[in-house]
Amino acid sequence: MPVSTRSKGKGGKQGAKKTAGDDPDSVMISKSEKPKTQREDGFTVAERCTERLGRQNKAKRDARDDRKLNPEEQVLLVPLTRDNILQHFNPYKRSDLQTVLNLRQFHGLLPDIDLKECYFEKAWGFRKDEFVLAGWRDMSVEDMKEAVTEAHPVIDGSYAFPPSKVSINTLETKEDIVRAFWELTHVPAEVYTIAVGGAYVLRLFPGVNWGNVVKVTGNPNRMNEYLRWACCADLDASMIRGLAGACDLRGIDEAARSTAMCGHADVVDLLANEFDARIDAECMAGAAVAGLNSMIDHLVEMYGLDPDEVNQFGLTALQNAAMSGRVCTVKHLVEKHNVDIHARGGGGQTALDVAEEEGFTPAHEECASYLRSRLS
Repeated sequence: MPVSTRSKGKGGKQGAKKTAGDDPDSVMISKSEKPKTQREDGFTVAERCTERLGRQNKAKRDARDDRKLNPEEQVLLVPLTRDNILQHFNPYKRSDLQTVLNLRQFHGLLPDIDLKECYFEKAWGFRKDEFVLAGWRDMSVEDMKEAVTEAHPVIDGSYAFPPSKVSINTLETKEDIVRAFWELTHVPAEVYTIAVGGAYVLRLFPGVNWGNVVKVTGNPNRMNEYLRWACCADLDASMIRGLAGACDLRGIDEAARSTAMCGHADVVDLLANEFDARIDAECMAGAAVAGLNSMIDHLVEMYGLDPDEVNQFGLTALQNAAMSGRVCTVKHLVEKHNVDIHARGGGGQTALDVAEEEGFTPAHEECASYLRSRLS
């Protein structure tokens, strides 16, 4: 998963000097006097400007809201209805993500800040540091280019950029980069990566009638790779079947693990039932790392997996969730599945040790605080 680049905030000088008369509300001053930042009525000039802009924006909103709304807009204008619909979407599913992003076309009904904070962060549990360009103003051009590049999938040995995007190397300013890759300001990098990867696979096989294809010819290793991206994006089941028929068992197992990390229970079941995919502790680890409680429940109930079992890295589901700062999943594992919070992984660490060691975000600190309270 791409890691967001952090850089120190840069202090900046205030705007250019203004002369008397630039602002009709400004106080006339002589050259020998220092500029006043406080008006006689107790408000600064900046506050007055903000107030004036607020009135203008409200007038625009009022004028916009007076128009006749279509049925879709009428539904989406009711926040509770909208929230109940969207929170059940899976952002890793390409069609669900596209539906949510399309709502941005309804002017003012789903602003980017709402999409980021209300849905990706609160409803779907992503951390603030997973939005790689959210803090672009404090990043250097080089850091932004690196973050954008790493947010794209590596397919066929190179980074796969959507054909609609310009080359990142041709962009010279931070503003150019954020305009070209605006999605990464409010869509988590991992979600963006999977969406791009799924679209890449769709472009590779245009117009294929997968229902009549028994086996797709091609490089087995590449087919394994294509299957994984198709499963992660939850593409059409016939396409997944066609690709899986061209893959070896190793590729099918890897696809199942990646799919569990994206929360697609129906695709996991398809791979297990029709292609004998192995559903094991690696699938559980992926679900815990991604914070997908419903997938954890599915693996326990359908396949009998034990969340206390360690994966290939010697970590339990609880330790994987704590390592990734998935607060809700840590609580879910402890309170619903009664996992062993004293369990030590391959490195001899408990989940609390892992959360404290990884504690570079408030989410990690919250995980550690919760585990301490349970231990006491």
